[in-house]
Amino acid sequence: MKVLQKKAEKDFVILNLTDPQLDDVEWEDTYAHAPILIHTVTELINTVKPDLITVSGDLACHGEFVSYRKFIDLMDSFEIPWAPVFGNHDHSFGNMDETVALVALLKASKYCLFEEGERALGIGNYILRIEENGKPLHAIYMMDTHETWDWIEKDGTPRSEHQGIYPCQLEWYAQTVDQFKAEGGKESTLIMHIPTYSYNDAVKAAVKEGTDMRSVPSDEKLQDCWNPGYEDSVGVCHEGIGTPDEDDGFLELLLEKGNTKTILVGHQHHNNLITRYRGITHAYSLKTGRGCDWEPDLSGGTVLTIDGNGTLTLKHHYVDASSVMKK
Repeated sequence: MKVLQKKAEKDFVILNLTDPQLDDVEWEDTYAHAPILIHTVTELINTVKPDLITVSGDLACHGEFVSYRKFIDLMDSFEIPWAPVFGNHDHSFGNMDETVALVALLKASKYCLFEEGERALGIGNYILRIEENGKPLHAIYMMDTHETWDWIEKDGTPRSEHQGIYPCQLEWYAQTVDQFKAEGGKESTLIMHIPTYSYNDAVKAAVKEGTDMRSVPSDEKLQDCWNPGYEDSVGVCHEGIGTPDEDDGFLELLLEKGNTKTILVGHQHHNNLITRYRGITHAYSLKTGRGCDWEPDLSGGTVLTIDGNGTLTLKHHYVDASSVMKK
């Protein structure tokens, strides 16, 4: 667990980036992908002035260690504490040697707060604890959603499901959030790469029947697709929801514990939906830069603001990168 101090009378500001996901070739100026990423991150940091930067996975393409080193150097250049979780690409598709090498790079970074955590839970399950005057205020749960989940059905059939949260991670969350609450912690947030299964239900509840979220305009202010009670929702889902096939039971656990109010994920490069479902905000972070596939109108970062009561609010911050885009 890493502890960060919030200054009295000042909000604690977190900038979340997601899916920068450049490969080694894309760092060459020929493609302008790296200049777009650097411009986007620099603009965000200069505007938002965060106390902490988080990254919700896919720091680069798997096995592309030039990209990982350059991204880490970029983040360290701002001299601001930053903390990533692993995305599916960061697991190097089963190559444990590459995964261990990436962990070593992150741990060698001067400003990176990454913790490997218990290996049984995955790689990079850890807590960022925000305190004010030494008292717990807000906890950020950084959670690994893995690459694949190998398991055996009741009839003995082996199955491999892409990504998700392990049952042992739910136990770890339950134990640690109980301790956080007992110490007076006000509220907590989950940051991970793959959406929890409850995103399916959240989208279904929020969006009017018959609306094709793939065709909703990117401009948040133009939308008229929300069901009653969900009018404060913003954003789009221009690609699938992207959750595991089976319900992980995480939402019910969150409701039982009553401390976590926000889930923030990445993974879907064309989604930026924010909606409140059953009292918990389900949000896709805004994709950062051009790596892999992107929509220029859906690029930037997501800002999380924690006030003196420990309450978190979030909002997307868009960055126009047209000045560095090559025609």
